[in-house]
Parts: sequence; structure tokens; C-alpha cells
Amino acid sequence: ITLVGNDYVGIASYVNSAKLQALSGSNISVSGRNYVGGIAWYIYSYWIGLDALNLNNIQITGNNQVGGLFWQMTGNLTYSSVNNATIVSNSYAGGLVWYIISSNASYNSVKNLTFRAVNLAGWLFGSLNSVSVNYNFIQDATVIRSSGDANYFGRIAGDSTSLANNYAFEENIFFKDTPAGTPTLIF
Repeated sequence: ITLVGNDYVGIASYVNSAKLQALSGSNISVSGRNYVGGIAWYIYSYWIGLDALNLNNIQITGNNQVGGLFWQMTGNLTYSSVNNATIVSNSYAGGLVWYIISSNASYNSVKNLTFRAVNLAGWLFGSLNSVSVNYNFIQDATVIRSSGDANYFGRIAGDSTSLANNYAFEENIFFKDTPAGTPTLIF
């Protein structure tokens, strides 16, 4: 899907009150301007939940606010993953979700994830609002900063001001730095 000049881009666009379970996809490329997600730009499933959503070999590209699975979500996210992925955004990005609200996020993973030129990013989530995060796994994650100042990269979240719990298992996490300065790492 390539809608470079469009906002609110994803395979399913907006999803309301749906239960997504055991959904897998491979070799996916989604490009938009702002609010871009691999599955949908926004999903609301507060009482229903999202379980076993897995994307492999993906590239998600946008100017601003980009997530591997979703740009924004409300609901529980469990046993989901993004593997072999490149997330490209000038600012605000999350490996799984950019902005997650009032939820439980447990037993999720990102593996072989690369962020390019992002500001305020988290390998799992970009930003959290009243979220309990438990037992998530990050393996082989890289940030490549290629232009401007890039700040606030987090292993769990780029902005974790309301992080309820902080349990994550990490392996091979590093930055490939360019002359733009040193990022601030938030746990």
C-alpha cells in the first residue's frame, strides 16, 4: 500500500470493536504521510482484545506517527510480534504501536527491528497512557539516526511517563549514531 500524500493509512484503516486473533502477514510495505500502521492506523477494542498478531518482513514508512502494527490502539495486546522490520518516520514511532491507551501489553516481541531517522520512539511502543507492560521481548533492535537531532529513544517506550510496570527482556540493543548528537534513552 503506497499512499504517500495521505494520512490515516493501514491495510484495514480504522477498526472499531473487533477482535483480532491469530492474524499473520509477511512481506508487507505500507507508506503514508501521517498516522501510519501496518495493520490499521487506529484500532479500538477496549473490551475485546488483540491476540497473536504477527507481521514479518515489513516496512512501514511515514512522515510522522508510525507504528509496526498500529499507529494508535485502545485495548489489550498480547502474544503479538513484529519481526524483520524497518520503521521509517521523522518523529513519533513504535515498533508495535506508536500510542497505546488504557491497556495491558504482555508477552509481545520485536525482533530484527530498525528505526531510521526518528525522534521520540520506542522499540515496543512510542508513547504509553495508563498501560501495564509485562514480559515483552526485544531482540536485535537498531536506531539509525540520519538527520537532525534525534532524541528520546526507549527500549520499552519513547515516552513512558505513565508506564505502570516495566518488565522487558532485551538482547543486542544498539544505536548506529550519526553526527546529530546523542539520544536520550528512557527505560
